[in-house]
Amino acid sequence: MIPKRIDIEPANDDFAGLANYIAAAKDEGEKLESFWIENCNAGDGLDGLDLAIAEVKATQALNQRTKIGKTYHLMISFRDEHPPLDVLKDIESEFAKALGYAEHQRVVGTHVNTDNFHMHIAINKIHPDTLKAYTPLRDFKTLEEVSRAMEHKHGLKVDLGRSDKLQSERRPQRALDKEAHTWEQSFDGYVRENKAELMAALDQSSTWQDMHDGMARFSLQLQPYGNGLVIADANGKHRVKASSVDRLLSMKSLETRLGQFRPPVADRTAEQASDSQLDRSGDRANDRQPGQAGTAPQNDDLAKAFRQSETWQDLHVGLARYGLELRLQGNGLVLDSGKRGASIKASTIGRAYSKAALQKRLGAFQAPSRQAQQILATRGAAQHRAAGRGSATRPIPGARQRPLSGPRKQYRKRPITSHPGQARLWRRYLTLQRQRKSLLVLAFKTWRDFLIFEASTDPLAMAIVMSQRQIIEAIKPLRTPKRSANQELFR
Repeated sequence: MIPKRIDIEPANDDFAGLANYIAAAKDEGEKLESFWIENCNAGDGLDGLDLAIAEVKATQALNQRTKIGKTYHLMISFRDEHPPLDVLKDIESEFAKALGYAEHQRVVGTHVNTDNFHMHIAINKIHPDTLKAYTPLRDFKTLEEVSRAMEHKHGLKVDLGRSDKLQSERRPQRALDKEAHTWEQSFDGYVRENKAELMAALDQSSTWQDMHDGMARFSLQLQPYGNGLVIADANGKHRVKASSVDRLLSMKSLETRLGQFRPPVADRTAEQASDSQLDRSGDRANDRQPGQAGTAPQNDDLAKAFRQSETWQDLHVGLARYGLELRLQGNGLVLDSGKRGASIKASTIGRAYSKAALQKRLGAFQAPSRQAQQILATRGAAQHRAAGRGSATRPIPGARQRPLSGPRKQYRKRPITSHPGQARLWRRYLTLQRQRKSLLVLAFKTWRDFLIFEASTDPLAMAIVMSQRQIIEAIKPLRTPKRSANQELFR
């Protein structure tokens, strides 16, 4: 069900008109199905409507102090459903109770039309005994809570409300205004443009540092702000609420997944962040090419070598056949291919291959034997000869390489217009923007202003302006708010 409060302007506050509208079902294609009255001495049926209206108007007239409207109009729609009368009365009663109108006078009617079956409720905001006016605050939350409760209680279809819908479906108005005024991409637009890859980075993250590394590839950072998180650019100049991009990026969701928030490690460079994220990507699972020396084993091959080993020396020999050495580093174990930077923590293959897990199975750690060292030396010589013949070698799966330097992308000025020939004009615009002493910069501060200025002499600029305005005109009806039922009724 979908509940909606229909706003009534004070000048159009007319309980009698609304009650008669509910009873008559005047809209085209509608007809009244059920009707009842609550908390009026005139009765509870259609025959008592006139007396009920007089009773409500008399009650409202006794309160001359309130400056707000005295009538509350609630409409509840049912999508492809038609609940029985007893269910409807229970729903109406629960909404009135939750809103604080359980003891207030109400006129209720259900309408049947060609679209959705719906119920109108006209409520007198003035309490019949205390004569105090009451208006519920932030009633949309109350309406949604009651809707979910009633849908569950009576087995009705669920229609997500305002707070239930994903925040990512709603863009900040400030970002929309910027793009409409400048025709340039906002920071929010940049973040959403890369949303799919940011969510992929989240899927590959097991720690906060992993997540920070994934964000750093786009020159983005996660920062605590109030009780939540914001996504900021590298300089912290632009920010957007993280949960507005996706609910999975909220502080609560991320802490549930990654533990208590931890800021990024201060001494990690952007290059390291890029490499670390690459390590977790699909590129790390390399296939072996037959007959190619120095190629990397797949993760399944490594896992097999770990599983089949009964002693440390079995494990060292098994890994040496792939050109890998297992050695101590810090408080854990790493796999090393003998090349600088090409190493990986053993536990990244699986927690069963951590130092603690392996020592529990194989005993205290032992260094590789001479046999394993000889295999490694033979393997290394073969790799050296293959490299001399120009044969490409591949890293071990997950080994940290450094093919990237710095972030892959970053937020910068970019047009939202999409004409195939606009690159020339965009370069000219950016050049003029850098010439801060130029009088032309004062004449136009945005891409939109520049295009309009150039349109008088450049046909391409005119074409871009006309194209963009056609797009705006096409989507304008989708953004124009509809006139409310009360505005149509009392205009």
